[in-house]
Amino acid sequence: MYMQIRSIAIGIPSGKEPPYLLDMATSVESIRQIKRVPTASGVAEILIPGELEQRNMTARKQDGIPLGQTAAEELAKLCSAYGVDLAQAICTS
Repeated sequence: MYMQIRSIAIGIPSGKEPPYLLDMATSVESIRQIKRVPTASGVAEILIPGELEQRNMTARKQDGIPLGQTAAEELAKLCSAYGVDLAQAICTS
Protein backbone atom coordinates (compact mmCIF):
# COMPACT_ATOMS: atom_id res chain seq x y z
CA MET A 1 0.00 0.00 0.00
CA TYR A 2 1.29 3.44 -0.95
CA MET A 3 0.44 6.72 0.70
CA GLN A 4 0.91 10.15 -0.76
CA ILE A 5 2.46 12.48 1.80
CA ARG A 6 1.66 16.13 1.17
CA SER A 7 3.46 17.62 4.12
CA ILE A 8 5.43 16.58 7.14
CA ALA A 9 6.18 18.33 10.41
CA ILE A 10 9.12 17.47 12.62
CA GLY A 11 9.22 18.63 16.23
CA ILE A 12 12.60 20.10 17.19
CA PRO A 13 13.29 20.46 20.91
CA SER A 14 13.93 24.04 22.04
CA GLY A 15 17.61 24.88 21.96
CA LYS A 16 18.23 22.35 19.17
CA GLU A 17 17.20 24.53 16.21
CA PRO A 18 19.08 23.89 12.97
CA PRO A 19 21.90 26.38 12.39
CA TYR A 20 20.26 27.78 9.25
CA LEU A 21 17.27 28.97 11.31
CA LEU A 22 19.48 30.62 13.91
CA ASP A 23 21.60 32.22 11.21
CA MET A 24 18.81 33.85 9.18
CA ALA A 25 19.78 37.40 10.20
CA THR A 26 23.41 36.67 9.38
CA SER A 27 22.40 35.31 5.97
CA VAL A 28 20.34 38.40 5.14
CA GLU A 29 23.21 40.67 6.13
CA SER A 30 25.65 38.56 4.07
CA ILE A 31 23.42 39.00 1.01
CA ARG A 32 23.29 42.75 1.59
CA GLN A 33 27.09 42.87 1.80
CA ILE A 34 27.46 40.84 -1.40
CA LYS A 35 25.03 43.13 -3.24
CA ARG A 36 27.04 46.21 -2.13
CA VAL A 37 30.31 44.96 -3.64
CA PRO A 38 31.41 47.17 -6.57
CA THR A 39 30.82 45.42 -9.88
CA ALA A 40 33.36 44.75 -12.58
CA SER A 41 33.34 46.80 -15.75
CA GLY A 42 30.34 45.83 -17.89
CA VAL A 43 28.54 44.09 -15.01
CA ALA A 44 25.30 45.82 -14.03
CA GLU A 45 24.58 43.95 -10.81
CA ILE A 46 25.72 41.05 -8.65
CA LEU A 47 23.04 38.38 -8.46
CA ILE A 48 22.66 35.74 -5.78
CA PRO A 49 21.69 32.15 -6.69
CA GLY A 50 18.03 31.97 -7.73
CA GLU A 51 17.57 35.74 -8.11
CA LEU A 52 17.55 35.75 -11.92
CA GLU A 53 15.19 32.77 -12.02
CA GLN A 54 12.80 34.51 -9.61
CA ARG A 55 12.81 37.66 -11.74
CA ASN A 56 12.18 35.63 -14.90
CA MET A 57 9.31 33.72 -13.29
CA THR A 58 7.68 36.96 -12.11
CA ALA A 59 8.06 38.58 -15.54
CA ARG A 60 6.67 35.53 -17.35
CA LYS A 61 3.68 35.32 -15.03
CA GLN A 62 2.96 38.97 -15.83
CA ASP A 63 3.94 39.15 -19.52
CA GLY A 64 3.71 35.55 -20.71
CA ILE A 65 6.38 33.19 -22.01
CA PRO A 66 8.20 34.45 -25.09
CA LEU A 67 8.16 32.15 -28.11
CA GLY A 68 10.73 32.11 -30.88
CA GLN A 69 9.61 32.57 -34.46
CA THR A 70 9.84 28.86 -35.30
CA ALA A 71 7.85 27.78 -32.22
CA ALA A 72 5.18 30.42 -32.93
CA GLU A 73 4.86 29.25 -36.54
CA GLU A 74 4.59 25.58 -35.49
CA LEU A 75 1.94 26.46 -32.92
CA ALA A 76 -0.04 28.35 -35.56
CA LYS A 77 0.20 25.35 -37.92
CA LEU A 78 -1.02 22.95 -35.22
CA CYS A 79 -3.93 25.22 -34.35
CA SER A 80 -4.88 25.47 -38.00
CA ALA A 81 -4.62 21.71 -38.51
CA TYR A 82 -6.92 21.00 -35.56
CA GLY A 83 -9.34 23.88 -36.12
CA VAL A 84 -8.31 25.80 -33.03
CA ASP A 85 -8.52 29.59 -33.04
CA LEU A 86 -5.03 30.60 -31.88
CA ALA A 87 -6.19 33.99 -30.58
CA GLN A 88 -8.80 32.33 -28.34
CA ALA A 89 -6.45 29.53 -27.28
CA ILE A 90 -3.83 31.89 -25.83
CA CYS A 91 -4.19 32.19 -22.09
CA THR A 92 -4.03 35.81 -20.98
CA SER A 93 -4.84 35.41 -17.30
